[in-house]
Parts: sequence; structure tokens; C-alpha cells
Amino acid sequence: MNRDTSREPSEKKEAVLNAVLEHLNSPTSGEKLTISNIAQKIDIGKSTIYEYFESKEDMITSALMLLMEKYEDALLDWETFAGLTFKEAFLTHYRKLLDLSEENRMLQEFTHHPDVALLPEHKKKLLMKKMRKTMDAFQARMMEIFQKGVDEGTLNGSIDQTRRQSIESLIFGSVFAYCDPFNDWDAQSTAEDVYRCIVKLHR
Repeated sequence: MNRDTSREPSEKKEAVLNAVLEHLNSPTSGEKLTISNIAQKIDIGKSTIYEYFESKEDMITSALMLLMEKYEDALLDWETFAGLTFKEAFLTHYRKLLDLSEENRMLQEFTHHPDVALLPEHKKKLLMKKMRKTMDAFQARMMEIFQKGVDEGTLNGSIDQTRRQSIESLIFGSVFAYCDPFNDWDAQSTAEDVYRCIVKLHR
């Protein structure tokens, strides 16, 4: 078989990582993740993968790191939202989360994948630290967006902790439900419904 040698090294590395994420995102495929089948999927030699990664575990860890970086890049761009109203900022932010989560199941779900479960403890700790940082950053940005709502008078800035936790559960629970293949939900309608619920819960 003629291998693809036309791509730049950085493109090949990203192709490997994206192929790994695609595999992790298909837990029912029944195919074991190996360096050989990843190489075959993107039509490169195994030796090329070893130029970038020391092992399968290193490859998986790097793929999940890339996924979290994509979340941060897409969700945390405050300058995009700076001139928007609370509603516009929330809907934009939430829709980005839906889009990413539909493409790659929520970050927490990857921790249950068999290939991830078998990673060495030091790599698991590295991933969990990065995941926590990513989710903390997302929540911080969401709180800044919510502050827009308070400043506009759309949201009540003095709700109690239980109500705050209910709102957080609504946001993340709806994202999980949206990604369920048995739910045929429209992204814009889902975002609008969640927005209206959040405003009601702040009254």
C-alpha cells in the first residue's frame, strides 16, 4: 500500500490525534485501539506515529489534551462576547458547547472508556488536572456571562447556592441529553429553552 507522504509533520500528528478521538468517541465499534489500526485509518506507517508518540498511552493522552484545548479555544473567547447582551452571549456560548459535545462526547465520559481506564496513573492524573482546569475555566467564563445578566437586570444576583446548583445542573444535564443519540433535539430550540429556564430560576 502506498502511504500518504504529502502532509506536513504537524498535519500528520493532528490527523493521528483526531483519529484517536474518533475511536474514543465510538465505544460500540468493538475495535481495539492500537497504533496499527490508527495508522491504517489515516494511511500512514506505524513508524511515523512513533516519531510523535512514545507509546499508545502517550498517543491517547495527547489526543485528550488536544480535545480539551479545543474546548478552551472555542468556549473561552471573551472578546467575542464582550459587546453582546447577556442573552446573545449565553446562547453563543451554550451553542458552542453543544456543537463540541455533539462532535466529541462530554469530557467526563471519556474517562470511562476502556482504553483511557488502562492508562498509567500518572497520565490519568495529568488528564484530570487538565480537565479540571478546562471545566473551571468554562465555568468562570459562564459566570462572567451571567454577570452580564445581573448588570442588565435580567438575572437576580442574590439567588441562593441551591438555586445556583440547579442552574448548573440544567446547563450540563441538557448538554448530556442533547448528545444522546435517542434524543432528536434541535440545537437552537434547546438553547432557547435553557435560556428561558435560567431566567425563570433567577426570579
